[in-house]
Amino acid sequence: MRAENKIARTESMVLYYLESHDLKQLETDDFTFRRQKNSQDSVIVSDAQAVPPELNRYELKVDGPLYLEVIGALPEGMASGLQAAVKATEPSNAAIKQHFASGKMIEGVEVRRHYHLRIA
Repeated sequence: MRAENKIARTESMVLYYLESHDLKQLETDDFTFRRQKNSQDSVIVSDAQAVPPELNRYELKVDGPLYLEVIGALPEGMASGLQAAVKATEPSNAAIKQHFASGKMIEGVEVRRHYHLRIA
C-alpha cells in the first residue's frame, strides 16, 4: 500500500509538472513521459450524500436464511430486514455517467475527463 501511494504521488507530480509547463511529453535517454487524456470520463464526488439512492451501489451482509427467503420472494414485510443489512453504500460511477449523459445534473458531483501518465 505504501509503495502504491508513492507511485500515485510520483505520477501526480509528473502530471502536474507537464501540465504547469504546458508540455505533452518529456523525453530522457531511458524514458518518455507523456501526458495523455484518459479514454473515459472520471466521476468526482465531493458530496456523496447528494448522490440519489438509485445511483449508489450497495454492499450487503445477509445471513443465509434471510438470503434464501429473499431469493424465494420478497414480501413487503422483509424490506426493513433488507435495509438493516446494508453495511455501506458507494456511488455507482457507471450509473452516474449515464445520468449525466442523459442531460441531468447532481449538485456536488461532476463527470469530466482526466489525464493519466504514460511511460514508454
